[in-house]
Amino acid sequence: MARIGPDQPVSAGTVVAIQLKELRQRRGYTAKQFADRCAELGAPAITVHVVANIETGRREASVNELLVFALVLDVAPIHLLTPSERRPLTVAVTGTVAVRGELIPRWLRGEQALPESNGRQFYGFAVEQDGAPD
Repeated sequence: MARIGPDQPVSAGTVVAIQLKELRQRRGYTAKQFADRCAELGAPAITVHVVANIETGRREASVNELLVFALVLDVAPIHLLTPSERRPLTVAVTGTVAVRGELIPRWLRGEQALPESNGRQFYGFAVEQDGAPD
C-alpha cells in the first residue's frame, strides 16, 4: 500500500486494511496465526491469503469479515472502521464527500451528523431510536 497522508482521502476499505494490520501486529499475531484463530472461531474461509489481500489493499473486507476480525482482535468493530489518532486520515465517503478521521467515530455512533447531511433527520432518527421501547 502506498504512503498515505492525512489530507489525501482514503476509502473506508483502506482504513480497515490499515487498522487490521496494525491491531493484528499489536496483538502479536502473524497473519497465519490470525487466520488460524478466525478458523477456530468458525470462519475458516478467512485464510492467510485473504488476510494478506485485505491488508495490502488488493481486496476489501466484507462486513461479515470485519465482525470476525473485531471478534478475534477483541476490539469493537468501530475500531477497525476508524483511523487511529496516531495516524490521522481523511475518509472518502463518496467521490465528493470526505470526512476527517476524528469525526468518523462520532458519526458512526450517531452522535454527530456530517456537514453534508440533513441534521434534522439525522438527530431526529437518533432520538427516535433512543426512545424506542425494547
